[in-house]
Amino acid sequence: QINILLAKEYFDPKLALLRAWVAQMELDGMRERMEMGVKARLRAGKANSGQDRYGYVRVGEKINIVETEAVWVRQIFKWYTQGISLLNIRKHLIAADAPQKGSSIPRRIQWARSSIQAILNSAKEYAYGFKVQTRAGEKYQILVEPILDIQTYETFIKMRSENKTYPSQRIQHDYLLAGHLKCACNLTWRARTNTHRRSRKGEWIERKTPIGTYFCPQPHHELRPANCPKSVSAKRAEAQV
Repeated sequence: QINILLAKEYFDPKLALLRAWVAQMELDGMRERMEMGVKARLRAGKANSGQDRYGYVRVGEKINIVETEAVWVRQIFKWYTQGISLLNIRKHLIAADAPQKGSSIPRRIQWARSSIQAILNSAKEYAYGFKVQTRAGEKYQILVEPILDIQTYETFIKMRSENKTYPSQRIQHDYLLAGHLKCACNLTWRARTNTHRRSRKGEWIERKTPIGTYFCPQPHHELRPANCPKSVSAKRAEAQV
């Protein structure tokens, strides 16, 4: 049992539930009014909140280009369309001391591959100039100034589709040790089936016989200890076990 004492007014316990209900109604009304205000601003093309994509910064209700970042967005796409691998793009960015977007969490490494992939995955937004914000399940497009030209975007899309090496029907194999192997990185190894290989000319060609492998998912060599083998043949690993 809880006793409520008020210093300035009389409290009738019989009205406690009624007062709580009225207070809850008011809170719900405030939330609904705030939600309507946010959606109205988004429909009007005004930025609200959220992390801005690399190359942009939110100032008030507008999203402006950060030119010191935009030059590296263009350079990343230029390198990609020149056939430079993601690993080498990362090395170029680190060597050039390219700035990264600020974060409240200290970065463990410079220019993680996921950061570069996030930029590449946003190619359409960079080329056509918009940012998508989601609110209560609804999507809104906020117009921003484009960073990429359309020709670069189309070249990128063409190259990315050509770089996909997965067959239309992926071959499935049973991996006995999947989810059970760990390496010196203290990460659980994953399994994959390699259906293609790179030829001496640097082209991806289909293997006559697909090869199963277990591999360490750590993508950054500076975080991988010397005794991490990176990958091992599935047949060899299963035979040893």
